[in-house]
Amino acid sequence: MNNQNTSSAMQGLNPQHQELLHQIISTTMHHQPPGDSTPQISQQKPQQQKQSPPQPSSQQQDAPQKEASIATKRSAKKSASNATDTPEEHVPHLGSVELNQDPTQMYFPIACVNCRGRHKKCEKNYPSCAQCIKRGVECSYRSPKKKGRHNQSSSSKQEQVTTVQTTSGSSSSRFTPYPTSTNASTNNNLRNIELSEELSKYLSSQLGPNFTQQYSNVSELLSNIQLSMMNNKVNEQLVISAQRKKTIDLYEGVISLGYSLVDINVIEQALFETDNLESFNYSPEFLSLLYAIHAVTCQALGQDQQAFLSFQKTKNCLANCFDSWNNVLVANTYSHLALYCASSGDTETARFYLNFVDFYFGNRHKIDFDRLDEYVIDASETNSLREFLLKNADNPNVKQAMSNLGINSAEFLKNTLREIKQK
Repeated sequence: MNNQNTSSAMQGLNPQHQELLHQIISTTMHHQPPGDSTPQISQQKPQQQKQSPPQPSSQQQDAPQKEASIATKRSAKKSASNATDTPEEHVPHLGSVELNQDPTQMYFPIACVNCRGRHKKCEKNYPSCAQCIKRGVECSYRSPKKKGRHNQSSSSKQEQVTTVQTTSGSSSSRFTPYPTSTNASTNNNLRNIELSEELSKYLSSQLGPNFTQQYSNVSELLSNIQLSMMNNKVNEQLVISAQRKKTIDLYEGVISLGYSLVDINVIEQALFETDNLESFNYSPEFLSLLYAIHAVTCQALGQDQQAFLSFQKTKNCLANCFDSWNNVLVANTYSHLALYCASSGDTETARFYLNFVDFYFGNRHKIDFDRLDEYVIDASETNSLREFLLKNADNPNVKQAMSNLGINSAEFLKNTLREIKQK
C-alpha cells in the first residue's frame, strides 16, 4: 500500500523531482544506495505532496553531492581513457616535465609546437610558454621521441667511424706519399698502401652496392689507385719539363734578346738542377746575376711571389759587390733589376739601377780587360769571357758586342796571341 501511495505521489512530479525524491526516500528509510530495492514510505496524499514537498535533512542534501562527485570521477576516468587514444604529439608526458627551482613552475624538455613551427626560442614553460601567452594561442607540447634504438644506431655508427679512423691512423704510419724527387721510385711507395677489411666494409656501406659491383676485391681497387698515381706522376713530370723549356726559351729569346752573357746551359742547370745556389762555389757577382735572371723570368711567367723572393736575394748578394762598377756581371745584374722594377711599375727605382749601368759604359775605357779571365760564364767548353771572345771573334754579333764594350777585336786578338806565344 505504501508503495502504491509512493508511486501515485511520484507520478504527479516532473522527472527531476521524481529522481530526487527517490534518492531521499532510499537514503532515509532503508539506508541503502540508490537502485537496490523498492523503498517503503508512509501513506501520504498526493495533494499534500504537491502543495508542500518534504524538506530534506542535511544528510539528504549530501547525497546528490556524493552522486555528482562519483559522476565527475567517472567522467574524468573516461576522458583520461579517451586522451590516451589521441595522437602523441599533442599529449604532454608529465613524466618528462622538469621542475625548476620554483616548485610551481615546470619546464618541458623540448620546445612547444608553435615555437618549433615558427623557429622561435621557447622558454619551455609548462603548461604554456611565454611566446604562446603573448600571442594568445594554445600552447601544446609534443612527446619526446624515444631514443633507445636511435642511441644504439648512433653508437654503432660512432663505433664504425672510430674503427675506420683507427684503421686509417694505424696505416698512415706505414704509408709514405711519393717524394718530390724525380729519381724516387713510385712503385716502392705504392706498396705501402694498405686497405684493411674494415675499411673496405666501411667504403661499401658509404658508397652503396655499386662499390662492391665495380670493385670485386680490394686488389682491383688498389691497382686502379696505382694507375691513377702513376698517371699523376707522369703528368707532373711533363708539366715540369714544359715549364723548364718555357722558362729557358723565354729568357733566351725574349729577355736577353738572344745575347745572354751567361751560357744557357749554366742558367738551366742553376735554376732547375740545383736545390740551393749558395751551396755552390759561385762568386757573389755571378750568384747575384743568376738570382736576377730568375727574378725577371718568374715575373714574366706570372709567378710574382717567387720573383719577389729572387729579387730580394739578388739585392742581398749585391751587398758584397755593389761597388764593383767595373765588373760586367754586376752591370748586367743591375740591368736585370732595372727591368724587374720597370715591369712592376716602379720606374724611379728602375732609373736608379740604370744609372749604375750607364756609369759602367761611361767608364769602359778604364776597364782592365786582363781581368776578363775572372768572369766565368760557361761551365761546359769555355771557362772565361776571354776564351769565349777568342773563340767567337769572327762572329759579327760578338764583334758588335765587343765594340759596345769598347774592345777592339783586332787588338784583342793580337794581344791574346802575343800572350800565348810568351807562355
